[in-house]
Amino acid sequence: MRSAITMLLLTCGTAAGEPPMYEIIDLGDLGGELANGLDINQAGQVAGQAELPKITARPFIWTDGEMVDLGAFSKHPGAGGVARGISNSGLAAGGAAFDEEFQGNPILITRAFFWSDATGMVEVTPGLDPLLSSEAWGVNSSGIVVGKGGIQGGHSWFWTQDDGLRPIFIPGSSGGGHAEDVNDAGQVTGHQWTDAEEFVGWVYDTRTDEARILPNLGFARSEVRDINDAGDVVGRSRTAQLQNRSVLWPADGSIVDLGLLNEDVLRSVASGLNNDRVIVGTDATAGEPQIGWIWIDGEKFRLDELIADDDARASWIITSPLAINDAMQITGIGIRDEIPGRAFLMTAIESCGADLDGDGDADADDFFSYLDAFASGDLGVCDVDGDQDCDADDFFGYLDVFAAGC
Repeated sequence: MRSAITMLLLTCGTAAGEPPMYEIIDLGDLGGELANGLDINQAGQVAGQAELPKITARPFIWTDGEMVDLGAFSKHPGAGGVARGISNSGLAAGGAAFDEEFQGNPILITRAFFWSDATGMVEVTPGLDPLLSSEAWGVNSSGIVVGKGGIQGGHSWFWTQDDGLRPIFIPGSSGGGHAEDVNDAGQVTGHQWTDAEEFVGWVYDTRTDEARILPNLGFARSEVRDINDAGDVVGRSRTAQLQNRSVLWPADGSIVDLGLLNEDVLRSVASGLNNDRVIVGTDATAGEPQIGWIWIDGEKFRLDELIADDDARASWIITSPLAINDAMQITGIGIRDEIPGRAFLMTAIESCGADLDGDGDADADDFFSYLDAFASGDLGVCDVDGDQDCDADDFFGYLDVFAAGC
């Protein structure tokens, strides 16, 4: 649980439903023009894909300003790949080019990989049909990898170094699955066709071998994108009017429509969430770039409008925020200076939580303002710990931050 001091120091405002302001950086590239940030862990490491000088895109891990090329199985100069997931322990998973042979001719085919500092790139689906591609989409801190492909029948699967590959069977479905992500509790989320020709989202528990089907918004077409450690899932679901809407599936089995940024939005998808149920995603309108957003306590906010620096805000259009961690760091894909396909990292800006009047100092005016808010029960100011109440914990929490100064 965050301390009262942490809640005040971060301008995240999640307790009051207000978004933070952000700084943004371009993650760079591997010598080419395009790069995509696809996942982020709690340490702020990013996994993704970036172009080399000769167009080929390679998987990368970005850490503290350095982008590391993870390579590929094949040594062919055109061999590429993508890192789609990174765990809190720094493990990565994705797909990379692999050398195979068809009718006596060499070919490149995508194969799922697991990566760690200790092992390097490890093929997850060895010994299977050489002409079936495979790709990993998620990995957790204990090394469970999830993905699709490489198996006859098209089943989703999960893999560990000790036990190898195991298919995931979903009730009412003969195959054709796509596992998207796995949390640190070993819960996998994905989507697939059922034998009744419905396209459903699901959650599968690797510990119990049990699965549950996620509800929809009125039409049997749902796709998932991410799962947090509590088992909450986000993605999109189609309404009875055939509109794709961004949704949250809480772990209790319900479904929440996240709404739309404005009435012109035609379709929407939620791409990532953290353990506080803060969600990022994209809304799309006709003839315009996609609009990236952050959802906090029932309301969506356009992300590029939360960039604090004027010059940076003018340079960026955030089109596809894809992942968010508990520190409110966000990665994804945006347009920078009219160049599409740039990977970014957005970091919430810290401020002095005791400075209630915004003059850059914690002084008597701020202290008496807090006393007034506390006396009147103004939750937007006095509720330091976010429990929807103004009590002694909030008062002493503010005193601690005020004493620390700005």
